[in-house]
Amino acid sequence: MKPFRVETTVDAPQALVWRHFTEPELIRQWFGWDHEGLSDEIQLIFLRDARLSPPDRIALGDDHLITLTAESPTSTTVRIESPGEPTGEYDAIEEGWRQFLEQLRFLLARGHGARRTLFFQGVVNPALRTDAGPVWHRSRHLRMTVDGSGHLVALATQASVDSTEPTDATVTVSTFGLDDAGFAAVEEAWADRWKSLS
Repeated sequence: MKPFRVETTVDAPQALVWRHFTEPELIRQWFGWDHEGLSDEIQLIFLRDARLSPPDRIALGDDHLITLTAESPTSTTVRIESPGEPTGEYDAIEEGWRQFLEQLRFLLARGHGARRTLFFQGVVNPALRTDAGPVWHRSRHLRMTVDGSGHLVALATQASVDSTEPTDATVTVSTFGLDDAGFAAVEEAWADRWKSLS
């Protein structure tokens, strides 16, 4: 596995961030996206294979270290590292963590109510905008925006998000606090939008 280091600073105290890495119901509010095996995945990664060193270190398996550094009483830097020197090459695990940490940052800054997600996967042209809202995060393989309804939209691409060539990609839409009817409306709108992107 390729070494990497991914980090972000969230607007929350260290103790609260720790809970978001150790309590399954809080983890599912930011980690990954909704699918049938998400609960089992959370149990495996964050509980069964994790070695906790409160208040600031979590070792996942044999090759991932999470460090929570209190920058102030209300700010914490979250860092996930895999050993070695980063190479700058594309790695799905690294990019996944980059997206998930930004989903955590969004949750702690703006998320209200239970999270529900939509997930789409296929080949798209990254030049096609997934949303015209303000940018939440941008890096080589990830563009995250906030749509007009306050949903976090993550476009993750294997090629650069600046590429004009079709590439393998995923779109994850994180919604918060929607009832069934509200979520169904978002799901229908995004199903139509995905058809226009792919």
